[in-house]
Amino acid sequence: LGALIVSAIVLPWEYAVAQKVGFDTYSSILFDETVKRGSQAKEGHVGPPGYHTAFLWAMFWPGSIAALLGIVFAARRLMRWGGKGERWRRRTPGDMRVLFLACWIMPTWLFFEFYATKLPHYVLPTYPALALLTARAVLTARPRLRLQRIGSALFAVIGVGVATFGIVLVFSMELVQPKAAFIVPSAVVLLVRVAIAARHAWRGMMLCATSCAVLAMLPLVWIVHAGVIPSLTTFSPELVERIDTVNTEGRPIAAMGYHEDSLIFLSRGRIERIVHTDSVAWLAANPDGILLARRLYRDEVGLDHTYVTIDTMTGFQFASSDTVIVDFIENPISGKSE
Repeated sequence: LGALIVSAIVLPWEYAVAQKVGFDTYSSILFDETVKRGSQAKEGHVGPPGYHTAFLWAMFWPGSIAALLGIVFAARRLMRWGGKGERWRRRTPGDMRVLFLACWIMPTWLFFEFYATKLPHYVLPTYPALALLTARAVLTARPRLRLQRIGSALFAVIGVGVATFGIVLVFSMELVQPKAAFIVPSAVVLLVRVAIAARHAWRGMMLCATSCAVLAMLPLVWIVHAGVIPSLTTFSPELVERIDTVNTEGRPIAAMGYHEDSLIFLSRGRIERIVHTDSVAWLAANPDGILLARRLYRDEVGLDHTYVTIDTMTGFQFASSDTVIVDFIENPISGKSE
């Protein structure tokens, strides 16, 4: 039944996309983005087995204050079943709920621990199950002061680190400085709430600790989603806005070196993504085209001074945490620049 429900949701979209881009192209993309990513790390996103376990304490924050308690609680409930050779035959209804959550978590988690390409969000679908285990442990498990203090320490270190990082960004990055008026106060509120939650957890008062930890999430969400991310993701919108001011009507446009998904989406698919080695060939095939070329690759691909640079923009690439320079380039014969 589950397979039928998933198929009913996914297959119409798969068919629509394949119809749009072509079945051969789409199957190639699927292979490249699933099987190939699993066999070799892509775009430098590499890490050893244990990568997702290491990132759990930050990615699951503020739930990480009790995550260790939940993991140990689940392990003990699973391992208490039956005697030797009877583990899977002597189960109780309560243990079945823990088993269900463990089956939700473990296959996905182990799969991605050995998947070649590593990104922290790959295991996010398992976090609801981990949250349920953690909540049940907080409400029903026998107090374990040592585990609670370890969770308290991890929670406090991450919370203080995030708040400090927000303050440092304000004073080190010009893009974030306009948001200083609420980032700094929010970071201070975050620090206070982290201290209160960690103190409760250290004393074994886990219900109070988790409640305070949830409240600590509010200033963090404000800092990240209203302050930092909007400040660091303005480059693609600025590029699209600049394209609209250049004489580009009816002209093909491609991007090389900088072709974030946001750039393609905001241009409504008007911009074609190409690899940097195809730049000269693309301009030759599109005499009136405009190429958005990352300057880092210009010399490498032969885009010398004979090509006309009609504009240049500098911005921050959020995905790589790097400053990029993008030139608007056209053939000298087009004669359509402003």
